[in-house]
Amino acid sequence: MAAQSHSYLALIIDDEAELADYIAEVATLAGFTACPLTSACALLEELPQLQPMLIITDICMPEMDGVELIEALARSGCTTPLVLVSGYGEKYLSITANLATCLGLEVVAMVEKPLRLEYLQSLLHDLREQLGGERGRD
Repeated sequence: MAAQSHSYLALIIDDEAELADYIAEVATLAGFTACPLTSACALLEELPQLQPMLIITDICMPEMDGVELIEALARSGCTTPLVLVSGYGEKYLSITANLATCLGLEVVAMVEKPLRLEYLQSLLHDLREQLGGERGRD
C-alpha cells in the first residue's frame, strides 16, 4: 500500500482508550485529523502507510513502553514531531525527551498527567498552527 499523506494527522497513543479518545477529541477541535491508538505496536504497524504531522504518546504503557517506542521510531528514521505524555512527573518526561533528542527525534512538547484541558487545547492549537505553517513551506 502506498503511503498516504494526511496533512494534519495526529496519531495519539495511550493504553487507556478513554484518555486516547479524549486527547483525540481535543486534537480534532484544534484542527487535526486525530487517530487514537491503544498500543505502540499499533502505531508502528500504521506508521508506514501514514505521514502524520504529529505523534502524541504516553510513555508508560504495557507491551511496548514509550522509551521502546522512541527507540523504534528512531531506528525507522521517523521525522514526525513528538509530544510526550506521562503521569510520572516532569523529571521522567525530561529524561525521556533527552533520549529522544539524542536519538535524532524532535520533541515539541511534554505534558504531565493529569491533563489540564485549557493547557492541552492551547498547546495543540499552537502546534497545529506552527506545524501547519512549516508543512506549507515544504
